[in-house]
Amino acid sequence: MSDLLPNLDALLQQLNDDTAARRDACELARAVQTAGTLDEVDEQLNVVVTRWREQ
Repeated sequence: MSDLLPNLDALLQQLNDDTAARRDACELARAVQTAGTLDEVDEQLNVVVTRWREQ
């Protein structure tokens, strides 16, 4: 993910346990993997959080 989140791959490797908190963190991290701008990061996080709220 380049300059915006340079440690994202390392973070995803750390989030490999199967607990609810780690699954949520992993989902958020994966959501922003392809974002190229901070606005895209915000948009992707908003999509995930909105989906969680609707569940």
